[in-house]
Amino acid sequence: MDPKWIQILVILVFCQKMTSGTEDRVVKEGETVEIKCKLAEMLSMVIWFRVLDHSGMEFIASFSRDGTKKSPTPLSPNFSLLKMDKQILTLNSFKKARDGGVYACATIKSNELKFGEVTRLIGENKVEVTTRSPLAVTSAQTLGPTTTACACHNSNRQGEVL
Repeated sequence: MDPKWIQILVILVFCQKMTSGTEDRVVKEGETVEIKCKLAEMLSMVIWFRVLDHSGMEFIASFSRDGTKKSPTPLSPNFSLLKMDKQILTLNSFKKARDGGVYACATIKSNELKFGEVTRLIGENKVEVTTRSPLAVTSAQTLGPTTTACACHNSNRQGEVL
């Protein structure tokens, strides 16, 4: 199948899946994320791709049923192949700006592209909590009698007041 047609089909499926059937997952920065490929029928090859929130569509890789990498392009170090034999794509350290978006898998049957369930990874919003320190409360103190300073009118020979 021509790569242009695959791209068009992927875009159409994502438009449909965006409104229904997506699994939204809120993810913390730096967290490891496992994304399962849930296909109705598992065939000989699984294709992984994503549509990022801040850029475009990205082909991740293609794998055989046993988890062997099929695509010639090197896999990004952000992903792990350890559980690919179970059709689980592992994102090593989630970064909202880099990884937030929609992830999906597909398989090819004859000349048909069959899509699995779609997973949307949403970066957790950091909520900064500011607290005010408690006000210092002091009680009024009654002061005892004070002495008043004496103003002396005596002066010495240089004109200084004593």
